[in-house]
Amino acid sequence: MKKRILAMLLAFTLVILAGCGGQGETETTLSPADDEQATVQETVTETEQETAGQETLAQTEGAGEEETEGESGQTAAGEYRDDIAVTALRDAVKEAYGENYIPSMEYDAETVEALFGVSSDMYDEIVAEGPMISVHVDTLIIVKAKSDRVEDVRTALENYRETQIETGMNYPMNIPKLQASEVVVYGNYVCYIMLGVIDDSLTDEGEMLAAFQEQNKIAEDAIQGLLAK
Repeated sequence: MKKRILAMLLAFTLVILAGCGGQGETETTLSPADDEQATVQETVTETEQETAGQETLAQTEGAGEEETEGESGQTAAGEYRDDIAVTALRDAVKEAYGENYIPSMEYDAETVEALFGVSSDMYDEIVAEGPMISVHVDTLIIVKAKSDRVEDVRTALENYRETQIETGMNYPMNIPKLQASEVVVYGNYVCYIMLGVIDDSLTDEGEMLAAFQEQNKIAEDAIQGLLAK
């Protein structure tokens, strides 16, 4: 009798152990389908990470382009005519500013070369005007450059601009205006623009710089309006 009871207990124990072993194996073993799903999930995660990295890089590059767009020496996008007289462009700018157009003295070819470094062999037409009074710095130069000398004219005007900024301490109140000056290229036309009047109540240099940049845009819009095809 005791042997039968022992045998029954042993058999019952083996059944329990077998059941426990089967349950543990079920919890830790992945089916092929589960394994395939995990692999797909890992691939998706890696793809998302790679895409996020590409988007971040694109945003960084885009930010760099935005910072560059407002700098001097820019080439205006688009196609432009080459049959507009520089005096017609100057007149359009003067009309756009009205009484706030300060330049009143036109420079001759010799003065243009001496002041701005733009020699007569670089262009077909030019108009360059500045103020009569030295305390003012308002200047407009519009050059219709020879097709193979556009970059030479741009470089000369950029050099002039940098020199003006470096020596601007003679009249500190003009520094924001000098810094806001621009050299813009429209096809074969190269323009140096430093124009406009801002609110006298502005005293912060950053606000003054932004205000003068907006003033320069008046001339840009007038010139581009005539030259755009």
